[in-house]
Amino acid sequence: DKLVEHFQHIYPYNANTVYFGSENGFIKYSIPDFYEEENKKIHSFIYESSISSSFDSILYTGNKIQNNYSIDYSLNSIKFNYTTTYYSDLENIEFSTFLDGYEKKWSEWNNETQRTFTSLPYGHF
Repeated sequence: DKLVEHFQHIYPYNANTVYFGSENGFIKYSIPDFYEEENKKIHSFIYESSISSSFDSILYTGNKIQNNYSIDYSLNSIKFNYTTTYYSDLENIEFSTFLDGYEKKWSEWNNETQRTFTSLPYGHF
């Protein structure tokens, strides 16, 4: 292993800034603040929902969401699969879920990427 010529001195100043020594002075490499802030925004989305019964029926997959589904009461179990667009640290990403009209509060945070609701009562969710 050989050092690249003229970069023998590397000084990490902080988490966002590194200085490199060169023949003509130094070079400062800095990650802009907006880059760090933008990476903190983690977006999640449902990529599939299906009815769980003797036959599995997919209600939604992809990008186009239908706002209203009418499902027969006998098909009262539904599963949601979700993920995030942030793939750098998946093992540390946690989700919390809430089915409006069924639950009173959000679930505990966990790293599960699916949630199944079974024996749902008649109603609008």
